[in-house]
This record gives sequence, C-alpha cells and structure tokens, in this order.
Amino acid sequence: MPKPKTSKPVTSRKRSRTAPDVSIPATHPDPQAVATRAYELFMRRGGMHGNDWQDWLTAERELAGGAAMESPDYAG
Repeated sequence: MPKPKTSKPVTSRKRSRTAPDVSIPATHPDPQAVATRAYELFMRRGGMHGNDWQDWLTAERELAGGAAMESPDYAG
C-alpha cells in the first residue's frame, strides 16, 4: 500500500519590495466639478445621448488643466 503524500506549506522568506512612502499630489479634479462640466458639455451638444464618456473625459482634461484647445462639438 503506497504512502499518502503529505504537502508542506510553502513559505517565502523574501522581503517584499515596496516603494518608499511618498505622497503624490492628486491629479484628478473633484468628481462633482467634473460631473457639472460634463453636463455642460452634454447640454452644449443639444442634450444628445451616447457620448457620456467623451463628455466626462473632456471635462476631466479641461479641469486638470490639460485642455489646450476647445473640445469639438460632435453629434452621436
């Protein structure tokens, strides 16, 4: 009769490498401000549905200071 195999728990003695505790400034604008600006973009397009992500991302970019040009008006 064969002996049953016993498994030993695997343990690792390696230390985890973590980044030093550095505070990174937030680069995302306030979500409420983004929502308000995205709604303004939505209304400027005539309230046409289907471009909610584009409106949101455009609003984020504008509020984060990355809007070098006016966002284009687009129809869905």
